[in-house]
Amino acid sequence: MAAQINIVDPKDKDVQSTFELIGEKKLFGKTVIVCEKQKASDFVNDRYYFKFTSVPIKIYAFDCSFSFKNLDNAFENFANLCIDGFDNPPEKEDSRAKYGYYEVELEDGNVFIEYDTSGIGVAMRFTYFESGQKLKSTVFMYKKAALQLFGRSKKNKRKSKK
Repeated sequence: MAAQINIVDPKDKDVQSTFELIGEKKLFGKTVIVCEKQKASDFVNDRYYFKFTSVPIKIYAFDCSFSFKNLDNAFENFANLCIDGFDNPPEKEDSRAKYGYYEVELEDGNVFIEYDTSGIGVAMRFTYFESGQKLKSTVFMYKKAALQLFGRSKKNKRKSKK
């Protein structure tokens, strides 16, 4: 009788190849934020993962992440919201607020996309909340780094043409 269940070794290259690197942000040569796509199967939608080293950085290791399914073009909408915020940053809610932000609800928590306009340019970071408690924040990044994170930089486009 043939087995109905196939056991898959997680070290199998086919299993690992389901993840595709979309982009990353480096700080002093070390990766501090990564965006990856888990490719869809016949039964599952694409899923996007953001893994990051939270600030203050003591050890360069991913200690927080959030993800979402790509339902109704969610990844493109999220990327557009983040990138458009550099040209049109959200207003601070009141004078006590440190940053203007957008809030995105996910399955397991909320991501705040915060914009700092007090420096030489607009900078953005993610702060992830789960069950109402602040978990972690990423480093701030400028527009060029955000474009790289979302796979929209000229450098990434040149690679994809080859």
